[in-house]
Amino acid sequence: MTYLQRNHPGKPLWMSEWTEMKEGRDRGMDSALVMAGTIHDDLTITNVTSWQYWIAVSKYQYRDGLIYVDPLDQDVLPAKRLWVLGNYARFIRPGFVRMETAGGSDVLQVSAYRAPDDQRWVILAVNHANRPVDLTLEAVAGTVPVQGEQYETSEAADLVRVATGPVSSTWRLAPASVTTLVLDR
Repeated sequence: MTYLQRNHPGKPLWMSEWTEMKEGRDRGMDSALVMAGTIHDDLTITNVTSWQYWIAVSKYQYRDGLIYVDPLDQDVLPAKRLWVLGNYARFIRPGFVRMETAGGSDVLQVSAYRAPDDQRWVILAVNHANRPVDLTLEAVAGTVPVQGEQYETSEAADLVRVATGPVSSTWRLAPASVTTLVLDR
């Protein structure tokens, strides 16, 4: 039993105002994977019920913005963190419940969520490896939904749907990526 469960039963835990707060802008996957790993741990270890980012639009020279702006040049530059946050926020909706998963590792972090009516499952996979990784789905109780979509954020993709159709038991995950599988009954 954790400290919070023992001393504050029933109290929801929120993660608010997260940022990597490291000098230098990073619009690529390095800081996006740090954030994805943090979101994964916060949702699966501490069971947070809300996850909030520090600053959406930044003009600073830190790894802090989802979008960077350069006021003098009037440039708007999205960071991969924006799309990775979308991998979670766009598909895990209020009322979804986290399901138990097995088989993750330091290289592959996997979490799964189901809609209140059990008609939609959302599986998030963070691939920290610099090589493709295969993710195999297997339902311990019941059956895996039949239709699916695969969304990817990687150096090559910004939360792009890369596959759709009948659900496969094995999904290929791009190197250094965050993948969302949306499975429907």
